Amino acid sequence: MTDNYTSQNAFHDWDKTASVRCRPKRILLSEHIEDKYFFPPEFAPFIEHDLLSNIGDDKKRIILIHQLYSYLNFTQYLEHEAICVVAYNVSMKKYDFKIPNILCVNARKIYVDGVYHWMFSIDFAEEIEALTGVKNLSESEPRFLRTLRELMKKLNDGQKKLALLFFTTIAETLITPTMGKFPKDERLVLPVRELINDHSIDELRHLRYFVELFHFIWEQIDFDDRHILCLLLPRMLYSYFEPDFDRIIQLLKLLGFSDEEIKRVLSDTYPKDRIVENVMASSTATIKLFKDVGMFDDYKIKSAFHEEGFLV
Repeated sequence: MTDNYTSQNAFHDWDKTASVRCRPKRILLSEHIEDKYFFPPEFAPFIEHDLLSNIGDDKKRIILIHQLYSYLNFTQYLEHEAICVVAYNVSMKKYDFKIPNILCVNARKIYVDGVYHWMFSIDFAEEIEALTGVKNLSESEPRFLRTLRELMKKLNDGQKKLALLFFTTIAETLITPTMGKFPKDERLVLPVRELINDHSIDELRHLRYFVELFHFIWEQIDFDDRHILCLLLPRMLYSYFEPDFDRIIQLLKLLGFSDEEIKRVLSDTYPKDRIVENVMASSTATIKLFKDVGMFDDYKIKSAFHEEGFLV
């Protein structure tokens, strides 16, 4: 392990800089709303489809509120079902590999961050619902989690635990548009920008941690297990960015669109190459990590990424 991957400096002032320690609860007030968006329209691309061209400003506003609900729903499940589980397992040395104690200590801090992100995602969605009167859609696991459970069905218990760690490494090393663009977007409601900025600051610290952790554990994982799990990584990566079609369908039905119209909107808006393009734009650090540990020296693993459309 070289200094290039050391994450210790990222946590030395955690007590003073972590959102849970130093930033206030983000409260949504009526004066924040005015004519602001709750979510950038370009990140709800189906809103630009021809069939939605005459929906009017009120329905457009409802759609963007629901897109924020989807983001918050995604975040709460990601934090609670993946990041917090993995951080706990690392901190309590539940895996069969050895890592420096400092990584166990810092995993506790990530666990605390994760619980806070889970909590404020739920709280903020409730604030939006109370202030706007736009009822959140029925609670459901986001698509990525259902895909992950499906991928893990044939794995043994040890592999399942590692699969969650691999997926969490993906999630924590991605640099998505929300991290850089949303906090600076003055079209958005201020508390939305502040909430996402709080989250982004914490996630940049987590990115450095998971890069270091993955380098430490890579050679310690059984070769056969590692090979099996790496073949699942392309699908895990794709699932992170795949739109939650069930929620979009539910929303469009609520707005009065027919099944045939909804099918056309989704097929026109979300071709696979567009999703792959989003993956590649956000996964530079993730792909670099996989290259650095030598993952793509294995032809079958590299081919699996290519088959999913990823240039690695």
